[in-house]
Amino acid sequence: FNSWKIPSANLAECGGARNTRLLKYSDYDHYFHVNNTKYADFLMDVFSVEELRGKFVRKVQITYVKQCKENEVLELFRQNSDGYYIVEGKVNGETRIQMRAEFGDL
Repeated sequence: FNSWKIPSANLAECGGARNTRLLKYSDYDHYFHVNNTKYADFLMDVFSVEELRGKFVRKVQITYVKQCKENEVLELFRQNSDGYYIVEGKVNGETRIQMRAEFGDL
């Protein structure tokens, strides 16, 4: 990607949340924050197996806006944008995580 800043998802184009996740203990690190590697899992969970068949992750970028805590519900929105995807995680409408991914064909 040419920029460190991930653009905000256009929620009107997303068609609602692609996935929701109730954050639990197994998502935590030893500081009681969601473990950074879990966000990559959340990113991939907004795609179906069929959508990713024959694809590989070419690029991924994650920006942490604010920590997520136990028992919060993280809503994940996905937007296709110029050959890559923007995924935004929100808790009660507040942006907590922004991600961007580009896939290539196998």
